[in-house]
Amino acid sequence: MLKSLYIKNFAIIVEQTIEFDKGLNIIIGETGAGKSIILDAIGILLGKRASQEMIRKGEEKSIIEGVFIDDNLTFEIENEIFSKEFIIRKEIKSNGTSRLFLNDTPIQINDIKSIALKLANYHSQDESIVLRDDESHIDFYDYSIFFDGLIEVYQTKKNNLSNEYSKLRKLIKDRDESIQKKDFIEYQLNEINKINPKKDELTEINEQLRLIENSEEILESSQELTELTNGSDEAIYSKLRRVIKLIEDLGRFNNEFNSYLEELNSSLVSINELGNVVADFSSGISYNPIETENIRKRSVELRNLEKKYGSLDEIFEKKEQMEAELSLIGDYDFIIDKQKFLIEDLEKDIGEVAKNISVLRKKNAKIFSSNLIESLGNMGIPNAGFEVQIENSITLNFEPAARINNQRYKLFEKGVDSVVFLSAMNKGEGLKRLSEFASGGELSRILLSLKGNKLNDKISPVLILDEIDTGISGRVSQLVGKQMRDISKNTQIIAITHSPQIAAAGDTNFVVNKEIIDNRTISTINKLDEKQKTIEIAKLISGNNTTSNSINSAKELINSNF
Repeated sequence: MLKSLYIKNFAIIVEQTIEFDKGLNIIIGETGAGKSIILDAIGILLGKRASQEMIRKGEEKSIIEGVFIDDNLTFEIENEIFSKEFIIRKEIKSNGTSRLFLNDTPIQINDIKSIALKLANYHSQDESIVLRDDESHIDFYDYSIFFDGLIEVYQTKKNNLSNEYSKLRKLIKDRDESIQKKDFIEYQLNEINKINPKKDELTEINEQLRLIENSEEILESSQELTELTNGSDEAIYSKLRRVIKLIEDLGRFNNEFNSYLEELNSSLVSINELGNVVADFSSGISYNPIETENIRKRSVELRNLEKKYGSLDEIFEKKEQMEAELSLIGDYDFIIDKQKFLIEDLEKDIGEVAKNISVLRKKNAKIFSSNLIESLGNMGIPNAGFEVQIENSITLNFEPAARINNQRYKLFEKGVDSVVFLSAMNKGEGLKRLSEFASGGELSRILLSLKGNKLNDKISPVLILDEIDTGISGRVSQLVGKQMRDISKNTQIIAITHSPQIAAAGDTNFVVNKEIIDNRTISTINKLDEKQKTIEIAKLISGNNTTSNSINSAKELINSNF
């Protein structure tokens, strides 16, 4: 149950604490007094969007805090356990930011949305209109069924299946694109393979051409160097040998000369080696016009290849990529078949879960309809007819599906079922979709019946109703009030009403008043005792000026609920 609600600087409420009770809590008050502000505040705690426009003018922030009590509920959020008492606080700041807390622990809006239905079920004024939309019926129906986590398991498997289908689509797309590119890839590979470049080949060719183009200069320099070093008796080598011989002779008479011998002998060896190197180098230099032309042609081929495909290193890398792509084209069919087998297994897997969900829906359809017909009868529609139509759609399309008994069924958000409510409000009429006939008053009573249709313990501990009396009055309102009172024996109801009959059914009543203080509008809410309750209901009957007749009528309405 919602034990208390604290509101500060929210719309026209300055600061207010409201203590709710078990059973049926009724909020009344003049139009525009601020009744819906209270339900808006509760809605924000349960995950509805909050705006800085809701902050009271001139204030920096609004604070809304609700204390929910339920001994049977336990939640785990980010490894922290919450149980029994749940204090939700929302702070809305004028700069557009907001913060949300659960038992003083900061949490995200998605965390609250995931637990909100277990804490309370919020009915807005627009929800009766939503009933005219067939696609909304499955949510109303599923609210009454205990699936024991099957819906969550289904949705996880549905996401996984969708991901695998995305992979399959990409594989097929890549294969088709590769097939289209195959001829071009083969042409490029043939061109590269025909030229057959080698690693560092162009560098080596450039060096060869440099030597060939300078061969005359190289040979002249080599020949002259050979002549100077070791070409004749007048060459450096011969003269240096003569110098060494003379120093050896003098060394016999003065040891100081001998100290030069080692360095001179080393120079002699170096000159001899230099001569050999020059001879080897020059012997490899020759100018062959045919060979030179072939080298130049090879250089042009390699440079043209680089212009098309990049450097030789890039060409080798591209060649590997193209060879791998051609190889993959041959493997695509195998990979695609493997992915199809995986998807088929996943479709069978999700089919089992979807089948179990469908079984539960179909199993509960009759008792659900029976309960709703009984509820409508209690609210002045004694000859109502109602049926839950559950259908599936077989699909042959290339899309995620559930395989059940060798058939592929279209997937929806919560299974393979589409759920549509069919109803008739009068005896002898055929069942029709709600969108085809139901009036506002009939939709309000159907909605209340749906909210209170309890097939299991899943029904929320708090039911919040914003003007459920739309389109009804008089005796029907009294029947609706009694129905709400019956539902409130099992779940706390907090409801706004303009109907004296429904207000009279309340276990606890509140009145919202609006007043102007210091040129500012302020809304306040007060809990009523029995005398005050009688007076406020009398005002609903006769207007602000109560009479003895309206007081007596109010008392009769109140007493009729006991």
